[in-house]
Amino acid sequence: MQMKTRAGYVIRQLADTFYIIPTGQRIADRRRCLKINQTGCVIWDLLQKDLSWEELLSAYTEYVKSIEMTENTKTVKPASIGEEASTVTAASISSDLSTYVLTLFQFGMIQASAKEMQVFPFAPFQAKGNAYYCCYNIAGIQVHYKGRKEWLHAFFEPFLEDGKENPSAHMVKQSGISQSWHVRPLSDVPEIAGELLLFGSQLDVYRCSGDYMLRFPSNHHLVLCTLSFDGKEAVFYYDGSTQQEAVDELFYGFRAAFFYLAALHGKYALHSASNYYQEKAWLYSASSGTGKTTHVKLWEKLYAVPVLNGDLNLLGMEKDEVFVYGIPWCGTSGVYTTKKYPLGGIILLKRGTENRVCKLPQDERQLYTAQRMISPAWTEKQVDDSLLFAEKLSDRIPIRQLYCTQEPSAAAVMKEYIDKYLTI
Repeated sequence: MQMKTRAGYVIRQLADTFYIIPTGQRIADRRRCLKINQTGCVIWDLLQKDLSWEELLSAYTEYVKSIEMTENTKTVKPASIGEEASTVTAASISSDLSTYVLTLFQFGMIQASAKEMQVFPFAPFQAKGNAYYCCYNIAGIQVHYKGRKEWLHAFFEPFLEDGKENPSAHMVKQSGISQSWHVRPLSDVPEIAGELLLFGSQLDVYRCSGDYMLRFPSNHHLVLCTLSFDGKEAVFYYDGSTQQEAVDELFYGFRAAFFYLAALHGKYALHSASNYYQEKAWLYSASSGTGKTTHVKLWEKLYAVPVLNGDLNLLGMEKDEVFVYGIPWCGTSGVYTTKKYPLGGIILLKRGTENRVCKLPQDERQLYTAQRMISPAWTEKQVDDSLLFAEKLSDRIPIRQLYCTQEPSAAAVMKEYIDKYLTI
């Protein structure tokens, strides 16, 4: 294979306008349509033939020269309909063609060999000039990134190893627990083949012969991630966009791979907001909309208690003590920390007409805590591991239920309870 169209796309004319339209599985994958003009149709037809970049450029140049004598020169440039044609020179022909083909790459509509990607002009995935390497330390896990700097969410920056960029991080020997994140173009995306473990609006998981495949059905930019069974290698297939929407998709794709590896090493993510009180972290967990963020903000407003993370907390154990580890993922709160704190307790919030704290029996402490975890539960073993970790938590830290309103008195009742607990 050199460079050719992907199966699952067709050109159709709607009124006076041409579109490349997805079919079948491409529709299920939420792939987008692309509006093109007549010249775009010609290039699409050329790409049916599996051409090298040089062959495609030569054929397109011949096409441009063949219509130079016609009056309809505005159809030469294969860009948006209505744009003026470029002045026809060898440089402009190459530029116009590469811009259009790059768009097809970004939409996942064509595929190419690694060799063709290296010679293709302006490709965002070229090894030379655009490659960026760095190393992060997140919760004691070393993450090695290879891609482009513009694709990284700003929340990663405080987690840079040694607090600074390391453009040679790909040469650093991995030590301890580590994971690599390698971003690849949509042209390289493999066909899905394996056992479907779960499917949903945001994530499908397949178990294949050598790895997991994570498909993101609602995404427009990050399509797929392949994740090795040992969690050390994660490859993300991405359209190369630098729009914030696209960067956010990649950010949460990284999270799925990271939480998988973290769970393999005994660290589990709990859907919760957290604050720092009496030299300990306290977690407030609830389903979305119950008011966990509202609750920690009440503490902040009334008692100047700082919020650590507004949405997610990673828990682990060291020498029989439970800790909360700082991570960059924090929902829409924008509040997170890079530090590690001893865990004081977990408070399970439930809406009520009055504010009161209740103890829970052992089975409910274990079950309710496990239910609030968002670490992978794709297999029976992963579920069993989550339940076992929740049991260990319930034996070591207080897990309470707070029936609460959204009034300031809710924070006052909880603070009073914690103060009394710490004096026992």
